[in-house]
Amino acid sequence: MLLRILLGGLGVSAAVVAVAEPLMYFESQVCNPENYCELSGAFVGGLSVSVMLFAIAALVAAWRLHREDLHGPVELAVALGAIAGATLTLFDMRPSPDMQISPHSAAAFQLWEARPLVGWLGVAVVLTVLLRLMSGGALRAMVVIWPIACSILSLFALTYLLPADNSQVAGLHGLGVVRLPQSAGWIYDSSGRTVITRDDDPLIYMSQGREGYVATVFAGDYSVTELCTGPGGSTPLEKVGVHVVLGGVTNVPDRCPPS
Repeated sequence: MLLRILLGGLGVSAAVVAVAEPLMYFESQVCNPENYCELSGAFVGGLSVSVMLFAIAALVAAWRLHREDLHGPVELAVALGAIAGATLTLFDMRPSPDMQISPHSAAAFQLWEARPLVGWLGVAVVLTVLLRLMSGGALRAMVVIWPIACSILSLFALTYLLPADNSQVAGLHGLGVVRLPQSAGWIYDSSGRTVITRDDDPLIYMSQGREGYVATVFAGDYSVTELCTGPGGSTPLEKVGVHVVLGGVTNVPDRCPPS
């Protein structure tokens, strides 16, 4: 029963991604001759079709699979299929740059932030299958422990469906919310490693970036760069340090002069 529930959850998650991603992508796609739109569109469409096929297979397995059906080859197929399908779904969840600057920016970011749920469901299916290979006292103990542990972890994974930019939700996931000005470019951690690059990493674009951006990062100390654009061109500013609080909202001020 547990395996069928997990497969059903994984199938539903994959189906949602397979439908939502191409809808948001094709509605927000900005086509220029040098962008090879037909090629990228075919890739996105093909990827979403593959994810949908996996979703259908997972849902059929959740509906038709019974305990007596689970033997060597079937167990292996279920485990490998869950990992492959979850990986494919995760790959399909990343928003394109066009999606981020579109009205779908918040929805695309929310979908991207829900990736731990998809990853957990794939792992949980594999662990449930592996438990069938155990024997003796270990198996008897895990038969009792695993369903309870899996239920608790699955309930936590479902919290990734809550609004990602809510500070309390971010705190639940060990993160803090950062609100960046339009001039923001990169976020570095305390060791100087690039954590977020604008126009590359997923962000929520407020009014297509005209009102800034929203990101979620782990609590800690960071530095932010800004690039001020004016009549004389673009002027980079020195990094400004910010401290992100767990479950809090950090507002990075706009240091650029009024245009």
